[in-house]
Amino acid sequence: ELDLLGETIKGARTHVGYLHRGFEKLIERRTIIQAFTIVCRICVPEPDPNEENFARAVEGLAGIEISQRAKYIRVMVLEMARLAAQMLWMGGQSGSIGLGVVGQWSIYDRDLILDLFEELTGGRVYHMYIYPGGVRRELPNGFLEKLAQLLDYLEGRLLAYDSIFFENSTFKKRAIGVGVVNREEALKNGYVGQVLRGCGIERDVRRDNPYLVYDKLDFEIPTHEGCDVYSRAMVRRAEMVESIKILRQVIAQMPSEGAIMQKLPKHRKFKLPKEDIFVATESARGEFGYYLSLIHI
Repeated sequence: ELDLLGETIKGARTHVGYLHRGFEKLIERRTIIQAFTIVCRICVPEPDPNEENFARAVEGLAGIEISQRAKYIRVMVLEMARLAAQMLWMGGQSGSIGLGVVGQWSIYDRDLILDLFEELTGGRVYHMYIYPGGVRRELPNGFLEKLAQLLDYLEGRLLAYDSIFFENSTFKKRAIGVGVVNREEALKNGYVGQVLRGCGIERDVRRDNPYLVYDKLDFEIPTHEGCDVYSRAMVRRAEMVESIKILRQVIAQMPSEGAIMQKLPKHRKFKLPKEDIFVATESARGEFGYYLSLIHI
């Protein structure tokens, strides 16, 4: 609910609803493997961090260690998902100033990433690919070469987005000094992701609490000092460059050997100890955590 005075928002009240609590109740009534098919639906634009959180939580409780190859493949999937999500954001943000062409471009470019997801996983949006014990399928022949070609294309495409969107005078007028969130407010309220980094605070789970093989990869944590809409947009722009950099390293370092999936107990016999665990990934929107508990079950 919004309180409006003309076009000025004077107040806002949130109602989170029951969507995600509903997912929690569904998972409580299912086995581990049945629950796996639910978690990706918690976020449509970027489902893969949900799969990673759930898989890593299960692996942590079960004492399962996945191979280096599976870890690199997971990083590849997560960074591809991050790029796809940023493309979706760019189309929506540009639409706020009437730049419809950017939305058409970015959705097309996102579809190129989804084409690769479809080849890899069989699904364009919900992938159900990052699975407790590793990943579901081996990379198709020539997949890394296709990914490398796409990265070259996207890197050049970002220069076109700069000229039409990020350097657009109308966007700057409507974004600079708007939606200011200062450092103190961001820290006090526990903000994450681009809101925090747009205040000049360098926080990222991939570096601060590394998982998978992020500690073996070289990347920067982009920040901006403006604390406003423009700062957050520029952080996202820089993060796309860093994702491309990470993906190129993954292609270069990908182990040629190693099981993509560890042997798991049979579906109905897959039991976890009555313990709890918290895991987090750095999603396109910031720190994204899962708390998995079997203590009270």
